[in-house]
Amino acid sequence: QAAQFNWALGELVSSFRFQVSGRGEGSKFQVSGGEGGWILRLDADEYLTEETCKRLCGAQGLSALPDDVAGLTLELKRRFMGGEIRHATNGIKMVRMFRAGRAKYAETLMDERLIYEGKKLEVPVVFWDDNLNGMEWWKNKHRGYAKREAEQAVERFEKFERFERFEKLADG
Repeated sequence: QAAQFNWALGELVSSFRFQVSGRGEGSKFQVSGGEGGWILRLDADEYLTEETCKRLCGAQGLSALPDDVAGLTLELKRRFMGGEIRHATNGIKMVRMFRAGRAKYAETLMDERLIYEGKKLEVPVVFWDDNLNGMEWWKNKHRGYAKREAEQAVERFEKFERFERFEKLADG
């Protein structure tokens, strides 16, 4: 997935415009891009609240940030099957807004991670993951996560073993 995101980021033109729509009626907020413009990365089942949009687009929002700030950390909240998930996922904060041309994703199997040039700023705003799929889909999704986590762990172990063997050969 990281390779796809990085391709898309590379394809963005330096001057862009996008619009963020809140869930409430008539809640439209616009952020202009250009050199050093901001990119908001959301999945199809994620959204910003109207309050978050107002904070980001207000007088003390994105336009007031110093140029050395390259990434903004937002808090993730989750909903599933119509209700908020309040346990086990609290306190997750992720860089989901970043300056155009100053970030890319590390290409890993799991735990996508944004690599950015500059400072990161934690902002007191929330974005929601509101998955509308059913329980069977949810279980399969997490089985896939577990499989990729295991593959990554095996890969790390094999790299460590190769390094140890090399070290023993080098010591003679």
